[in-house]
Amino acid sequence: GDVRQRDESEPAAVFMRGIPYVQIPTTLLAMIDSSIGGKVAVDLPSGKNMAGAFWQPRKVYVDPSLLSSLPGKQWKSGLAEGLKCAAVFDRVLWDFFEKHIGLLKKEPKNFLSSDWSVVEEMIERCLKIKATIVMKDEKESDLRQIINYGHTFGHVIELMSDFNVAHGEAVATGMRMAAAASVKLKFMPLLEMKKQNDLLDRLGLGKTKTKGLIKDFIAHMKKDKKSKGDL
Repeated sequence: GDVRQRDESEPAAVFMRGIPYVQIPTTLLAMIDSSIGGKVAVDLPSGKNMAGAFWQPRKVYVDPSLLSSLPGKQWKSGLAEGLKCAAVFDRVLWDFFEKHIGLLKKEPKNFLSSDWSVVEEMIERCLKIKATIVMKDEKESDLRQIINYGHTFGHVIELMSDFNVAHGEAVATGMRMAAAASVKLKFMPLLEMKKQNDLLDRLGLGKTKTKGLIKDFIAHMKKDKKSKGDL
């Protein structure tokens, strides 16, 4: 009763101290992000992904045709993770999103047969980024932390909504908040934040209201494993 959400790969890391398992992701978010990297965790009332391990799948089978029935809300949730990858690692991928914005705004049920080649290219590009980063830093001690862009704020949003806000939407809102903080601290040019937020606006992402949650953000962000000292 204390566990809010279960990751299906978590039992594989626990049973007999780890058994082989295969990932067959059925959402865009899982295909481009969570199916690779070996993070397996569960959410507790105290926070997101508070109990877990690293346990790599033996294989990951990605079949984009499974997305044809994906609801629009979950499609957009996956797009947010793709934009995150582009924002932190690949300007060419960001340009790809801007070029195909008209297609990506549609729901999968409305895709034409010719649209799926673009979807496949997007998934492949995102997977290569995630795989490259994970191979260099499997246990998230250094480089891998960059793909948590937007997640520190986003996880608090998910928790405060009792996990009713989709992960990708929470991350997109977190990206806006992280960018605003970065601009204020003079780490990010204002123009870059505006470019990010413009694309999020065009995709209808990152609109979750966060007014009045500042105390919750401070309290829960201190529990984040990436926090250092009082930050």
